[in-house]
Amino acid sequence: MSETLESLRASFSRSLRVEGKAERTVIIYGESIDYFSRWLVEKGHPADLSGLTREHVLGWLDALGARGLSHGTVRTRWRGLRRFVGWLVAENILGSDPLAGITVGEPEPPPVPIFTDEDLTALLDACKGKGFNDLRDAAVIRPSAFQCPRRSRPYTAKAPWPDQSHSPAYLSLRVSRRSDRRGDLVLAAAITRTA
Repeated sequence: MSETLESLRASFSRSLRVEGKAERTVIIYGESIDYFSRWLVEKGHPADLSGLTREHVLGWLDALGARGLSHGTVRTRWRGLRRFVGWLVAENILGSDPLAGITVGEPEPPPVPIFTDEDLTALLDACKGKGFNDLRDAAVIRPSAFQCPRRSRPYTAKAPWPDQSHSPAYLSLRVSRRSDRRGDLVLAAAITRTA
C-alpha cells in the first residue's frame, strides 16, 4: 500500500514554511489535499498516491464546479494540489507529474456595480455639509457621478475654501482619467488651495 496523501501533507507543509510561505498559504494548500482526499474516499478510490491521477483530479475539479463553487475557489484548490504534486515530484516521491497539461484559467473579475440614481443621490446628500471634508468629498464625487472626464482634458472644479478668515480662497479639484497597467480606468484627483 502506498503512502496516504494526508501523511505526506505534514512534510509538504513543513517544506512550505521553510520556503517562507505565509501561514494562510500553508493552510489553503493543505485544505486542497484534505478536500481531494475526502473526494477520493467518497468515490471509492484510495486516498493515497495511487489515487492521485489525472482522471481523478479532473473529476474532482469538475465536482467542485458542479457544487456551485466560484471559478476563483476552484482555481485556488487546483493551485494547492498542483503545488503539492510539484513538491512530490521534486522530492522523488513521484516519478512524473500526473497533472501535467491540466490548466484552470484565471477567473473573470466580478462586474463593477453601477450606481442607481437613488445611490448617487444618497452619496451626494452625505456630502452636503459646509466643512472641508464635505466640500472635498463633493468635489471628488460630483465629476465622477455626472461626467466622465476625458483623458486629454482634465476636469477642474472650484468650491469655496471652508476657512475664509484670512483671504478669499477656493478648493480646486483637478480630476484626470488614465488607465493603469491592466487597462482599468483610474480617476486621479488633486485638491489644492488657490486664491
